[in-house]
Amino acid sequence: MDRPAFGIPSFSTDVDLWLEGAWGRWPLRQVGDQFIIADRPGDLPEGRADIVISVDGKEFRHAVRLPEGMTATQTRTPVLPDDGVPF
Repeated sequence: MDRPAFGIPSFSTDVDLWLEGAWGRWPLRQVGDQFIIADRPGDLPEGRADIVISVDGKEFRHAVRLPEGMTATQTRTPVLPDDGVPF
């Protein structure tokens, strides 16, 4: 007889993570409060973007700025919150 671990039935969640900007959608591997790690590093210009987390089809967005852009040679890309305040 199969019994779930700790008496809790198993479940599955579909999670997707990407960066979205004027250049399109860029898949991410990991995000932190001050950085992102791209699924495949590449060159992106500095500017505004959204970190998008999709959980079972429901999207959550967080506006950020890429102050240095992204390069194909760096593992971690710094991001700053973009709250729309110009100063």
